[in-house]
Amino acid sequence: MRTLSTKSKLIALVAICSLCAAISIGANSPSKRDRSGLSGPELFDHESRRALPAAPNIFDATQTDILPPPVDRPLPALQYRDTYNGEATRGELTEPVWVSTDRVTGVCGPSVVHSGESNNNPGSPLVPLLMNFRALSKLPSSSACLADPAKCRANEIGRADTHSAVAKNFVVLTVNHEFAIYNKCGRLVFKSCIEDFLALSDVDFEFVDPRVIYDPWNGRWVMTWQGNKRPKTHLFMVVSDDQDPRGDWYYYAFKAAPDNTTFADNYDLGYGMKGVYMAGHQRNFVGGSTAEATFRSFDKAQIYNALAANMFTDSFLTNEDGSATRSPRVAQMQTGPDFDVAFVNARNKGGERITLWKLFDPFGAHTLTKVDLRVAGYEQPPKAVQPNGSKVDTGDCRPTNAVYTSGRLYTANQEKKLWSGEVIPRSVLHVYGINTVTNSLVFDRDLGAPGFYYWYGACSMDFRGNVVVNFARAGNSTFLEHRYLTLDIPNNQSFQSQLIEPGEGNSAAENWGDYFQSTLDWGDYQGGKGKQKIWMYGMYMTAAPDEWGSWVGATARDANPGVLTVAPISNFNSVGPAGGPFSPSGMTYTLGNPGEVGYNYTITGVPIWLTVSSLYGEAPAGAAVDVTFKIRPQVANTLPVGEYHATITFENCYTLGTSKTRNVNLRVTPRRIG
Repeated sequence: MRTLSTKSKLIALVAICSLCAAISIGANSPSKRDRSGLSGPELFDHESRRALPAAPNIFDATQTDILPPPVDRPLPALQYRDTYNGEATRGELTEPVWVSTDRVTGVCGPSVVHSGESNNNPGSPLVPLLMNFRALSKLPSSSACLADPAKCRANEIGRADTHSAVAKNFVVLTVNHEFAIYNKCGRLVFKSCIEDFLALSDVDFEFVDPRVIYDPWNGRWVMTWQGNKRPKTHLFMVVSDDQDPRGDWYYYAFKAAPDNTTFADNYDLGYGMKGVYMAGHQRNFVGGSTAEATFRSFDKAQIYNALAANMFTDSFLTNEDGSATRSPRVAQMQTGPDFDVAFVNARNKGGERITLWKLFDPFGAHTLTKVDLRVAGYEQPPKAVQPNGSKVDTGDCRPTNAVYTSGRLYTANQEKKLWSGEVIPRSVLHVYGINTVTNSLVFDRDLGAPGFYYWYGACSMDFRGNVVVNFARAGNSTFLEHRYLTLDIPNNQSFQSQLIEPGEGNSAAENWGDYFQSTLDWGDYQGGKGKQKIWMYGMYMTAAPDEWGSWVGATARDANPGVLTVAPISNFNSVGPAGGPFSPSGMTYTLGNPGEVGYNYTITGVPIWLTVSSLYGEAPAGAAVDVTFKIRPQVANTLPVGEYHATITFENCYTLGTSKTRNVNLRVTPRRIG
């Protein structure tokens, strides 16, 4: 197992890879579709307050999507060709730069990490929060920021762009120019500013709009930033070399605008079976207006093998109705249909349509299709009014993210709504569910409540079709807080939202970031079977008017939480003469889990005369994990005659978890002479 402190790697590859290649949009455009399958155009005017039995399987019985490989099975070797047949032209290509994680010399400011209380709402099919902890917060102290605070402007203002990915054992978070690795018990493992991590502290880039994914198809972590320095703009992509985020990473810097007249802004990050994708827009350096929306495609055969890599760009995009595309989001493709990836966009200033895009054969024929879907109309949301009367920006009507599983794609934006009995409009969420087989809507409604503002809804979906949305909320007497809810899909509404972390004060800054994130726990994935946890990451306001915080929460829909069992029930007793040997020399305890989702465990209290095979790990639902304790001869053989006792604690570290103890005893007897 690699660790940050023990593994070193020479930097053998020293050049940054930069390329911007162009591809024309595919000519195949499906006919315009109206929404279908809904009971009527009216929208519900509040969160549902009633409970519902376990959600039915909403997926098509004929759906034949390919599933990612199970977590604990060997991943197949990449079979993609490393040459292209599309219209892209090969530009200046060099090798990626390797970054060994123990090269980092500076880290960002201190983090506060602790377990929180559960928030139990019996009216919801969501289990109470299984894990929640405070993560990254404002006020960095990296070497780059201290040397030149202008470089870290994104962290010095009142905004936080929060993003996350979760797989076995680890949670990776990005905020502004920082990233951090936590274990699933909320313990901080590693944290750095990206400019320090990439050893670019002497380069005057402003790193903004971070994203992170865990790619279940290939077992890799990918992080992206936009690095802007007028007149240059780059898309930085940082890739792990395996499934363990504590090992080595390498990065690419792709030139985002060949003519240097525009800069990259608000690029989303997603994946399919064959590629990694980004979607965003370019803004003019002069004036800041949007110049064009673009899709960017990266072949896994190149970026996952640290090869020189092409970036394919679909540019100057227009929707099916002829309007200019703005702020597209790229889906995280949790199963594999006949297209490799989907994109979705709304009309930023309001409208009655959203556009669904599909990309087929991305590194061959590269066919891009589009279809407009008519939805309930939406308007640009108003700013949120805090308890002290000051306002916070809620963004425009762009979607926050997109997620796809087995013929369903979900996304959400924010819109304006005037509630009955109120005189000022509020911001509410608007959630869309799309059947990508028929290009029709299966969910279309607003979510909110009178007296509150809702925005930045991030959707996630498990393999039973359950959708969880986390979001920002504020109100007349409610500080900026982080909440979540689950959809009641058959009835086109939602269950009552629940709290992740309350706000503590008013924000002095008007900007409240650009997005939150919600993601599937790939540590629970068992080939598309069983149940999975959902992890949510977002921002809340602290008591200090100029300091924000971010908070992580995890939940599951209609699932029994993981349950820790330890077998056997017997204690470990070993005896032997001074100087050894001791018998028995070791003992194995099996940690079981009869629950329906995985849990993470910690082991404490291990005496110095014992070794243990793992102090932390993950026990999937229905599985067993063996933990072996062995006498440590280097210590035990030096102990004087006597008895030595310790109590070892096995803890399910989730909020609803329990702990078990076993005693370990070592008796050292006099050595017989003769």
